[in-house]
Amino acid sequence: PPPPQQPPPQQQQHYAHTGGGMAGGAYSRAGVLKHEKKARHCVLDGQRFSIYKGRGDTKPQLVLLLRTDVQRVWPSNQTTFSLILDPNRPGAKQPKKPGPQPPEKLEFTAETPHELNLWVETLQSAIAAARRG
Repeated sequence: PPPPQQPPPQQQQHYAHTGGGMAGGAYSRAGVLKHEKKARHCVLDGQRFSIYKGRGDTKPQLVLLLRTDVQRVWPSNQTTFSLILDPNRPGAKQPKKPGPQPPEKLEFTAETPHELNLWVETLQSAIAAARRG
């Protein structure tokens, strides 16, 4: 079958969930999620999750490599999920005191429970695939 067509730019935040989150052989999703109480354009592209200030930005504020930077995706409630970060990743915050530390996490809020489920499922699949590959 032909590869899935990219939706027109104005519809990118509403990707159809096709093939279990696979698009052209890589896991991908893009859309607006709230992060630190601000709307951010987030892009999952294969094994990278990038956070942009706005949709037109070319330089991401943060890029996480799913294989090494993220331990897991944790749905907190109907519309919020967290990415639990690996404390050993490059650039991780160093603990201020010795002993066990709570995991560093980034929280994101989707507009609807459906949108949340799509992000969580796609991220979980992409993390699993990144660890296998």
